[in-house]
Amino acid sequence: MDKMRSYRSFQKYRTEKKRGWLSSLLFGKKNNVNVHRSVSTVSLNMPHHNPRSYLQEKTNKRDLRRAFLIYGTIGIFVLWLLLMLYLPYFRITKTNYEGLKIIKKEEIDGFIREKYLKRGLLYPYNNFFLVSKNNIAEDLEKKYALASLTVEKVFPDGLKITLKEKTTTVIYDNGSSAYLLDKEGTVIKMLWGTAGTSTAEMSSSSPAAMILTADIAPEEMATSSATSTVASKKYAPDFKKLVRENDDLPIIYDARNIPIYEKETGVLPPEIITAAIEWHEVLGQQGIGEVEYFTVDNPSAGLEVYLDKPWFIKVQPKNNFDAQLNNLKTLLASPEVKPGEYIDLRQEKMTVWK
Repeated sequence: MDKMRSYRSFQKYRTEKKRGWLSSLLFGKKNNVNVHRSVSTVSLNMPHHNPRSYLQEKTNKRDLRRAFLIYGTIGIFVLWLLLMLYLPYFRITKTNYEGLKIIKKEEIDGFIREKYLKRGLLYPYNNFFLVSKNNIAEDLEKKYALASLTVEKVFPDGLKITLKEKTTTVIYDNGSSAYLLDKEGTVIKMLWGTAGTSTAEMSSSSPAAMILTADIAPEEMATSSATSTVASKKYAPDFKKLVRENDDLPIIYDARNIPIYEKETGVLPPEIITAAIEWHEVLGQQGIGEVEYFTVDNPSAGLEVYLDKPWFIKVQPKNNFDAQLNNLKTLLASPEVKPGEYIDLRQEKMTVWK
């Protein structure tokens, strides 16, 4: 009976596993003949060659090949990175803005280009891959009063900014001239007319105002006082022209006809202006009606809101806005209510309509 041979005795007959191309490239091709036989062969054929030197030479070649592959890959990556940074093809040169109304394009464009799109000493700040959309959005929200903002990068050289401005100004009409007021009631600039004039000095051919006198009876015009009263009641701002030229801003007509001067402060209380901005925006969004203009006679008595309806709304800026809006919606939802002249929301516990 033959003696069982050990596992090691068959090792020399074992078929070597074939290496992949990447392993061969990194570590070299493995000789199928075992080391002992290779050394013996070398020793017989080349008696003056040192086997240790031969093995060391193969190891050095393998290490050199591996180092070349590693450093070559790093070099290619660095070259690719430099091309991405310094090629003019990837520099943002086109900027597009949507939704600008009060904000001037030259102002916002100059701000962005100065801070984000200029050339740096070591690398270009306006590189497409380096410009941060989040940083631009954060700085714009700090600088401007915005209701919404979207910043997009358009490959390979564009920047698109879509925004919606918060309404912080109103058009103030005193019957003889119109002004732009900020939220504090300070005159920003005059839109038309002559500063310091009143209704009595207003020209009947004023381009941005309209006095409706067609339905005034002849007997009502007998005295100057009657004519003045009727004319005052019938005056209405030319809201279509004002809105078209001033980007749909709220229009407040002051029936007191107070002469206003440029840079004047405290023309209207801030709560009146804030209320006009809120009602102007919400009534349209809720589908109740499009606001044409507001009228104020006595600021403490509130505002009259004139819509594209046969009736108008009386509101009180000092009262809770949401409560007044809910009362209005509840009233209009009732099929029995059909206002013909006005809806009065100024009383907190009840709503009056006519």
